[in-house]
Amino acid sequence: MADPIGMIIRRIDIALKKHADRAWGAFDITMSQGMILHFISQQRPGTVSQRDIEHRFGLRHPTVSGILKRLEQGGFVEFGTKETDHRVKIVNETEKARLVGERLRAGHERMDRQIVKGLTEEEQAQLRSLLLRVLDNISQQEPEEREW
Repeated sequence: MADPIGMIIRRIDIALKKHADRAWGAFDITMSQGMILHFISQQRPGTVSQRDIEHRFGLRHPTVSGILKRLEQGGFVEFGTKETDHRVKIVNETEKARLVGERLRAGHERMDRQIVKGLTEEEQAQLRSLLLRVLDNISQQEPEEREW
């Protein structure tokens, strides 16, 4: 009997997390922290709010607060307020994060190449499209308690 698709995806997730945690451990950054730092670095400085991060990653406020707190303690982010609305907390990367970010991006690129090794350009595009559809399907469905 073939493994359920969800189980395969979970095994991939675990393998990616292990790899990232080993690679980023030298910087004392977890995979979750690295993903959030990468997101912040891709945005215009002074524009990323905690809520933006919550929406981008589908995470709850307490989870993002904890990750950002650890990143702040590590010297990777600092907080400010939005110029037009001082109630909105803005997250900015520090110089330390920019320096580490360059190495993290290189690691991301190596991992992406490893993931699609042996796949044609067309297969890579198809894989990306299928995975995004799976994510969309899963994001739309709330599990019923009876299902589990």
